[in-house]
Amino acid sequence: MTGGTVRSLLITTSLILGSAGCAHAPLAQPTPKSERRSTSRNAHLYRISSTAGLFAGLPLITPQESDWHIAVSEMDRLAATHVEAGAPVPAFYCPQRVSGPALQTLLPGYRFVIVAWDYSPASGLYNVLASDPQGHTDVLGGYGNYEGFGTLLSRARVPIRSPHDAELVWHAFNEAHVKRWDQNGIACEYRQPGAWCVYFEVRDGVRHFYELDVDVNQIVTSGQFGSYKLSSGLPP
Repeated sequence: MTGGTVRSLLITTSLILGSAGCAHAPLAQPTPKSERRSTSRNAHLYRISSTAGLFAGLPLITPQESDWHIAVSEMDRLAATHVEAGAPVPAFYCPQRVSGPALQTLLPGYRFVIVAWDYSPASGLYNVLASDPQGHTDVLGGYGNYEGFGTLLSRARVPIRSPHDAELVWHAFNEAHVKRWDQNGIACEYRQPGAWCVYFEVRDGVRHFYELDVDVNQIVTSGQFGSYKLSSGLPP
């Protein structure tokens, strides 16, 4: 994506939103590839709902707040990706802020922003943006294997040296991703060589867990989901 494209996206967004808040309007369709130019604003036009975020109860972020620019940059990136693929631009929800006591304890000074969108036939897709006090932002996916959270913990050099530490990490994961997977009972276990596993759910005979690899100093190096059938015995 060229610098001209980025500027075009940001200018278009500011024209739509003004100073009052998110504006609700129909989406523009992307320009056909044969007619697309990096300086075309209409090719990157998108709208943001003014009245609703994806998650009830979480505060909406307004254009007057500093986190607004973090959210808009991610929307620009997502919109440009769809346009370059010749696909319709997503319909974005108003960005929201997420926090919680575990996040504040584990990652003090970090800010977490949710950017959510609908894209037919899927709906309710979202990314979580984690910004550190120095201004670096990590993108955590709201679905998939959740490797992004492990990457964030690694960059922040978060240690896990006890089951209590592992539980704190898991509660922070659920706060950041707006999940409730920590409310049905969990079990934390250290597995050789160098991994903590948080077992959190059994469904249809399958046990699910989040595995956190750690180095010799017990600092997290990565994280991802895993599962195994209970009939197979212990996890691999």
